[in-house]
Parts: sequence; C-alpha cells; structure tokens
Amino acid sequence: MRSFHSLSALSVISFAALVSGAHAALVFSANFDDGTSGVVDDLTDLGTPAVGSFAFENTGTSTYGDISNASSGNKAFTSGNDANTRITINGATNNVPFEASPGTNFLGTDADNRLYANFAASSITGGVGATVQFDVGSYGTQNLGVFKALVVRGLSSTGDEVFETWISFGSSTATRRIYAREAGDTTYTRFSNTNGVPAGSLVYSSIAGWNSTDPTSAPGNLNTVTIGIQDGLVTYGSESGTAGSTLVFGQNSAATDIAQLEFTSVNYNQGGNSGYWLDNVTVETIPEPSAALLGGLGALALLRRRRGVAW
Repeated sequence: MRSFHSLSALSVISFAALVSGAHAALVFSANFDDGTSGVVDDLTDLGTPAVGSFAFENTGTSTYGDISNASSGNKAFTSGNDANTRITINGATNNVPFEASPGTNFLGTDADNRLYANFAASSITGGVGATVQFDVGSYGTQNLGVFKALVVRGLSSTGDEVFETWISFGSSTATRRIYAREAGDTTYTRFSNTNGVPAGSLVYSSIAGWNSTDPTSAPGNLNTVTIGIQDGLVTYGSESGTAGSTLVFGQNSAATDIAQLEFTSVNYNQGGNSGYWLDNVTVETIPEPSAALLGGLGALALLRRRRGVAW
C-alpha cells in the first residue's frame, strides 16, 4: 500500500492551497499600545484599533479610566478607580437580582460609561462563527461581603445579546472566577454575604493572580479569555484556572451575527479601589471548513483514484 507521502509535491501543494481558502478574518483588534498614557478623557486616548473602532456609552463624561505607561513596549486600559466607569450598588441587601445591561436600574445607580468595541457584523450561523479573545485583570482587591466584576456581552447588529460572561475579581485565586450566563437567563442574583457568587454557571475558578492598583502599571500576568460562538453555541476558554463541568452553553438569543462587545465594571459595597484591566482585544471570524476542506479532499480522492493509489 502506498502512503499519502507518495503523492507528488504538486498534489500536496494543490491540496494545501484548496484547504487554505478557509481563512479566519480579523474584524477587531486593539492593544492600546498607541494610546495616551494617563487619564482617559477622550476616546482618542485609547489609541486607534488596527481593525474596528471603540466607543463610550456617554461621550459627555469627563473621565473614563486610564492608559498605563509602556512596560516592555506594552500598554493596557483600566477602568481603574474612576466612579464614572462602574456600576456601584451600595447597601447591605442580599440576594439582589439585576442585569448589567443599559437601562437597568441598580438600586438607584446606573453607570453610563460602558466601553464598546464595534466591528463589521460577522455571521455566527450556517457553519461559520466568531472567536472573541481578550486579556483581563483586576484593579484593586475584593473584600468579604462585597464583590466586583467585569461583565462582557457580545451583541448582534440589532442589539440582541449573543453571550454574557461575568469575570469576578478577588484578592486571592479562590475568588477569581468566570461565570457564564446561560441561554434564557434574564438576571443574575448576587449574594453579598458569600463574596458575590452569582447565579449562572461557574466556568473557571482559581484563576492565577492578575491584580494591580497602580493605573500607571498594568499587572504582568493578565489572563487570556477566549469565547467561541458558532451555530447557537458559546464555548469558553481560559489561559489559567480550573475548568468547570460545562464549558459550552446555548446562545442567549436567536441573533445571526455579532457586531459589538460591551465591557461593564460592576461594584457592590466595594467603594473605591475597584475596576478591571483590559488588553489585546480581538474578534476573528471562524470560516466554514466544509467548502474548502471537503473540496480539497474530493480533489485529492479523485487524483488518487486516477493514479490507483490506496488510502
């Protein structure tokens, strides 16, 4: 029996060329490296994304956080200790249900300074999809009886929620977690007397250290989070931490594309010293493999038949 390697170099190159027709396309990319170090008081301070664009929910607010100084040539964005950039819920009420979406009232307070990453609408049905990736860290520490989190939502071109994830920040690895909001859920319930453990599914826990309270210096160990969306399913991945029992969830709506990411800082009883770090945000399309891959395999099979080559 002859092996695949007995085919001519031209056959292999032709097959590779056919398969390589299915390329991922970058629709959003930003790393803040060309941003202006210091307080962010204008959208341009964030720098210019290589692909796509940034937006703030309310351009009339005076400040939006900070851009760190360059460390080994890298900068990062932090919502920092800026009260304009976070939703703050005060009081000792337990079992408080709420959503981190615009227009929702959080016991009388509502942030109006969410950060948005906008990009060309990318299909997430019919075998194609998108991969969202970003590096994240904590600004400040979490104390007993309080919580703080970064809420990330993926939104369609018509504003439908594709996915929502809560990234809980704590002062120890035991309280650094990633949660997924399951399809059909409408609210989270935070329990202030148990370190802010939300309803929903725990996706990752015990994530490595990622804390810095200095807005001029990003922590050197930001954690990479990856979210894949395709054909009604959302899959979560994390560079570090202990994976939960379920990493794949149903999509939160019948949206057929994704066109925006929304970043919200949430704070319960934390006071100051609360926010998130963000860097290296990308969104890539997931191409449908069947057209190029199956076409390439078909051409290869035909070539092998003509040459009398066995598999």
